[in-house]
Amino acid sequence: MTSLTQRLLRTAASYVPSNSLLGLRNLKDLPARLLHRPHDRDFLPLGCSILSNPVILDVGANRGQSIESFRAMLPNCTIHAVEPNPVLSHALTRRYPDVTVYPLALGASAGEFTLHIPRYGHTYWDTRASLDKQAAREFLSAPNFFAFDTRRAHVIALSVPVQTLDSLGLSPDVIKIDAEGLEPQILSGAAQTLECAPVVMVEGSDPRVMDILMPRGYAPFHADGKRLKSGAGRHNTYFLTEPLQQHFALG
Repeated sequence: MTSLTQRLLRTAASYVPSNSLLGLRNLKDLPARLLHRPHDRDFLPLGCSILSNPVILDVGANRGQSIESFRAMLPNCTIHAVEPNPVLSHALTRRYPDVTVYPLALGASAGEFTLHIPRYGHTYWDTRASLDKQAAREFLSAPNFFAFDTRRAHVIALSVPVQTLDSLGLSPDVIKIDAEGLEPQILSGAAQTLECAPVVMVEGSDPRVMDILMPRGYAPFHADGKRLKSGAGRHNTYFLTEPLQQHFALG
């Protein structure tokens, strides 16, 4: 896709409400959903696990890609989803009435932060939301939109509550965290929850995550097809205690 085409599509999208943009993204996910395939191949090992009726905590649920993937791999799962972006959390609540959605952020301690969402015309660009106001503002520029008009460009600042993972009072079997680099802070607020030794699936391989989980008996694994192999992954890393390793196909 050329840069010009991207600019034209973004500009066209700015004339329809934000939910229309979410609808287009959900349509893009439809083939995988109908074929019961995960949106990311890193979820495939879950389908070969012997996890039975697991409770899953999806931290950073976005528009629901992981929810669909978990359901494709573990049809009998119960899902709790955390999504701090209110545009997305409201959409998740409407789309998944059987999923418990927490419209908040997780961190090492309770508090709040300001989320900056770029809006151009009628469309909120939720995928460009950032804690950094300047980063959100930089997206609203001529290189990203055709015939860019500053009068249609706004950055919406929203106050988002922050809680610790422990405060949710859950005992999940699987925790997936995709939080744009905030994974260590989230795990720092999860000491009690980690005592039940859930599977932890984290985006990337941040050494700070290793420092938190490995003293608790966790070892890193990465997806290789439907199996897990020892070592951190390039995209996602599974952390398993020794008893949990017996639940997966290892290679």
